[in-house]
Amino acid sequence: MRRILVLGIVLTLFGSCSDDFEEGDSFFHVFNDDIAQAKYMPESVAITGSGYMMLSAKGEWTPHVVWMDASGNLDGSWEAPQGVIHPASGIVSLGGVPHFVCMDQVTLQPILFAAPSAGQVVEIGRLSGGQYPLCFGAGADGNPFLVAYERQSRRTMFYQMNASGAITGIKGFNNLQEIDDLVLAHIKRQKMYPFFAGALPGGGYYFNGLVNYSYSFLLIDQELNQQALYQGTQYKGGVAAALPLGEGWAVHRFLNNEMYFGYPVSVAPSGVFTAQNLGGGLRFQWMPGTPVRFKSHSLDGKSYLLVGYTGTDAQMHLSVLSSSGQELGTFDLGQGAPARLADMAIDQDGGVVLCGSFSVAGQFVRPGLFKLDYNELRLLAGLEEEES
Repeated sequence: MRRILVLGIVLTLFGSCSDDFEEGDSFFHVFNDDIAQAKYMPESVAITGSGYMMLSAKGEWTPHVVWMDASGNLDGSWEAPQGVIHPASGIVSLGGVPHFVCMDQVTLQPILFAAPSAGQVVEIGRLSGGQYPLCFGAGADGNPFLVAYERQSRRTMFYQMNASGAITGIKGFNNLQEIDDLVLAHIKRQKMYPFFAGALPGGGYYFNGLVNYSYSFLLIDQELNQQALYQGTQYKGGVAAALPLGEGWAVHRFLNNEMYFGYPVSVAPSGVFTAQNLGGGLRFQWMPGTPVRFKSHSLDGKSYLLVGYTGTDAQMHLSVLSSSGQELGTFDLGQGAPARLADMAIDQDGGVVLCGSFSVAGQFVRPGLFKLDYNELRLLAGLEEEES
């Protein structure tokens, strides 16, 4: 039976946060400032040693970071200095310190930043010769990589790095078509593409990018050689989220305004295909043009897939699926202010946190974070409630 949980009480916090929650509890916090016209578009969320960190774009493209303690209370914020723009999606922990990537407004170079503590951000270095960062991630070895776009050569670039952020490998994948307008529209948050990347279980990487005249999904080996390519329908469709799991892949793709989802799906390790080859069923309840996020999670020793998405009701939702693909339960974030999912992460205590943008009073778009604790996830999966 499909179970639905609805969060009926929404806490909107302006300026300060309450202490009504204890560490490990579920919570929902929206963070505001006194600039009425400011608009925040969250990109990524990460678990830190003391709580959470959320990376957003303020206004058109100004990087902005919010830190929260383990109860979700505001613990600090940071706004990038003038000339630093466009936070790329993805936060990577290096030596226990969150790192993220932005862009120089003049040179277009990617800039690597570290956030060693709440309210503190340090520039680590700039990627010489690089341009237009799109997605930041980590390989199976924990070392970071960056997916970017190089306008002169019209290539999607993959930069392999070591733990210090130094480049150890570079590979370009040709697009051979003038698409500056698409890249700029993405960077300015006018029409965003859901760029993502990850590590293959046996070594190597997967990512999507502007390759072969389309929005394409690629699998590459540890030496950065292309193994498989799933070509999109020009720039109107392609793979928008994917996660390799033991029983197969979870795959979300789109085509124009249609959203598709399949799990488990077989992804060929080599060859050239079209994204439509990955199949999947239509998801009429998913809002077109919004991100979808997958996370693998273990509940009571069993593997489950968590699927986060924005619904056509303009609310954030979280579904729990069994390893066979059966939907077991869905959490709906109330019927309040319009919301848009950006990212989610598994917490250290087994709960899950989801970040996104929330429209407060119908006009103020602010970053927010909510958490479901481990026991609520168990209930969504149809497991018996644990005794306290």
